[in-house]
Amino acid sequence: METGWRERVATAPLWAHFLGFLLAGPVFGLLMWLVTPGTSALGAVVAAILFGPAFAAMMTAWLALVRRRDRDATGDLDRDDEARMVHAARTGRLPDDRALDDPMLALIDRRRRQNRSALILNPPLFSGLILISITTIRSSGNDWWWAFAAYCLAMIAVSTHQAIRNIRRLDRLRVAIIARSGESRP
Repeated sequence: METGWRERVATAPLWAHFLGFLLAGPVFGLLMWLVTPGTSALGAVVAAILFGPAFAAMMTAWLALVRRRDRDATGDLDRDDEARMVHAARTGRLPDDRALDDPMLALIDRRRRQNRSALILNPPLFSGLILISITTIRSSGNDWWWAFAAYCLAMIAVSTHQAIRNIRRLDRLRVAIIARSGESRP
């Protein structure tokens, strides 16, 4: 099974993700300059310089934790096998290598738990961010926060829909793996 660029990015080394996350610093600096009244351009640059590495370190640490938990569930696989499993989970197509069936079932169970958690946690999280945004609009009068509130509202709908869709795709993939193996699994 061929894997694409998405799978290569998902299985890239942590240092590559750290460099990618570093790009968030300048974006944060620009957003701070836009949404915070009275912020100077120098303040935005300082925020970008401070926030970029801090954000990159936190996100890379989180990604390392997620990957460690994936490896705990699936076993130690090489990058190509990880990419095949990520591709199968994303597309719902069985991996060609039957040796990946057991690790794939473990990954499916883990991804299903993650998506169920997202169904429970994302709506209150984004609703809280909407409330913070509205409070900030009322106190500062800065209308840029309406864009953030709209984004959070859209994220409630998108993340809920995507989590449900992911769970259904993973369920179909699990059934296909079990049917292919001819064994009855719990």
